[in-house]
Amino acid sequence: QPCPPRGTRFTVGRTMYETDRLPEGWVPRINKMDEVWVPSHFALEQFASSGVERSKLVVVPEAVDTDFFDPAKHKPMDAGGGGDGTYRFL
Repeated sequence: QPCPPRGTRFTVGRTMYETDRLPEGWVPRINKMDEVWVPSHFALEQFASSGVERSKLVVVPEAVDTDFFDPAKHKPMDAGGGGDGTYRFL
């Protein structure tokens, strides 16, 4: 499947990549989009410094229900740690 698809009038890519730069193979494909929506100004700078055309980049923040995800309304989940507040990843 080509990306962006052939025959479209306007293509928008919605993406993110959580490191300091994009894989080289992504940049030519992303630059074929009309717009690229990223979740933050960090991501905008990351994509631009990787070679994506800055004029195509638009920050569209992630949507969060702040009433539902209010940490003041919920107790922390017991993650089964040792009782001292630490947790080990093996």
